[in-house]
Amino acid sequence: MNLNTNICYELNHTYLSFCGDAISEDSDYRFRMLEENSPERVLKISKRYINGDRFIYVDITEQESLLHFCTVSRLGKEDVKKLFRSLKLASNELSNYLIDNENLFLKPEFIFRSVKTGEIRFICIPTDDKLRRENPLMTLFEYVLNNMDTVDTAFSEKLIFLYDAVQRGNVAIENIYDSLWETEEETYEQEEEEAEELENLPSHEKTELKHYKEWAVMGFFTVGVSMILYALCFW
Repeated sequence: MNLNTNICYELNHTYLSFCGDAISEDSDYRFRMLEENSPERVLKISKRYINGDRFIYVDITEQESLLHFCTVSRLGKEDVKKLFRSLKLASNELSNYLIDNENLFLKPEFIFRSVKTGEIRFICIPTDDKLRRENPLMTLFEYVLNNMDTVDTAFSEKLIFLYDAVQRGNVAIENIYDSLWETEEETYEQEEEEAEELENLPSHEKTELKHYKEWAVMGFFTVGVSMILYALCFW
């Protein structure tokens, strides 16, 4: 895809400009949707004409790119969670305006994080489908895998499994977050509900429940020891 980019500074604003034949025509309804509306997870764009050439300006004031962030720090599990959650939200917002999420630019230099709030936003520029030459989601996954903290082995393995699914085209952008976190969040919510139910119990029921759990553990322990002794006696 032929796109030229440049950083522009104007007064108190910083812009990232795009120019190239891959950008769709002005008549494309997607431009009108993006200019007239403000999806929360998508950076605002505007068109400008300079010396007969058309430029798309993206306001990146007080934003830090994912590329820059990873030069000073590795991605932790929570960073990855926030990234894919924001990607899901951006995809859902675009679908409300009938814009395909394949128009999102998912290279690390085009994903931005607010230096004030930490909120992640994406760039979406309508492009000619025929000029696309890569799977943007694969590009993002490869970068995340190469720049994340690998302390949590189980999580890293889950990411690699999803990367394989992305390569085969078996997972959509909006489903990645759920694939990574659904089970974990369900477990967390269940634990919270159980803790809340326990907190609302009368004090005498709390004591009874505590004793029941202690006796249950002792019961399992006693049965286990008995089985071991039985096996030793009749070996």
